[in-house]
Amino acid sequence: MSQSAQRKQNLAYAAAQTIKPGEVIFLDSGSTNVALAGLIPSDKGLMIATNSVDVAHVILGRGTFPMIMIGGVVNVSVGGSVDGAALAAIENMNFDRAFVGGCAISPAGISVQDHAESLFKRVVMKNARQRVVLATSEKFRETAPFKVCLPTDVDCLVIEADLDDEEKSILVAAGYPLKAAAKLGVG
Repeated sequence: MSQSAQRKQNLAYAAAQTIKPGEVIFLDSGSTNVALAGLIPSDKGLMIATNSVDVAHVILGRGTFPMIMIGGVVNVSVGGSVDGAALAAIENMNFDRAFVGGCAISPAGISVQDHAESLFKRVVMKNARQRVVLATSEKFRETAPFKVCLPTDVDCLVIEADLDDEEKSILVAAGYPLKAAAKLGVG
């Protein structure tokens, strides 16, 4: 989680700006979403749902949001629950906005390393009106075997401000709507 902390804070700050009053928000597991959990505005009457142990810890520590903890067996490599119990819990939920993580982002879509995690994320995205993904630049050079979604399934891909123009053009051509994070600190 300490890797690229300032860069992740920049992405989280940009993502927090997309949140509207009264929304039911889903925060997926992942270190960038942990940063986002600390920046979510507390004055908007939000409800937070998460499958992440670390995100839940931050939200509980803030003490300002009603929270739904999506349970099941915690997958240590994922940092949260993505098993059958977690799937059953989210299948009948609706989210206004879901912040979903990915291990690899390419013109073909978003992928992860864990099969159960890919299935879980697909259901979250299917049940969300707005789907937001936060991505540090190295995620565009990674590969992962299990596809979560196509670029056109993402409503907002929050990228770092210094991602090169050629890479941005490739992402836009693939169908990702981009939002560049401001560079708020040195990282």
